[in-house]
Amino acid sequence: MSVFKGNEILTSVERVKQLAALLAESPDVTRFDAGEHKEAWALADSLAELEKLMREFLASDLPRLAGGGLPSNQVSGALLDIGEVFRRVLYHMIEQPKYYRYLVPAEMLGGDSVDGGSGDTDSRQSSE
Repeated sequence: MSVFKGNEILTSVERVKQLAALLAESPDVTRFDAGEHKEAWALADSLAELEKLMREFLASDLPRLAGGGLPSNQVSGALLDIGEVFRRVLYHMIEQPKYYRYLVPAEMLGGDSVDGGSGDTDSRQSSE
């Protein structure tokens, strides 16, 4: 079984390599490189897995819960299944790659700097 089964965009290792090569050209991405950690590869791999998780959630988990036919004694199980999907999404958003760690308050990350040591304010944050 292919690790890309269900994906429609990042459907092969070659597509992920192409994305990683594009990301590696961005200083905003490579500023998170450290030792053997290459942020472009981490991001590309995470985006491929996120595509798969989101497609599975939309095709299976959400319809199962919202479809109206689920017995009340199975609702908790469906919610737990969705929670597991969200746990995996969080991992692929803020644990494997560093780029999106600005989404999590610094105190939740143990005070790790997410600006790559540049001292610049992260311009990706919105004024929401």
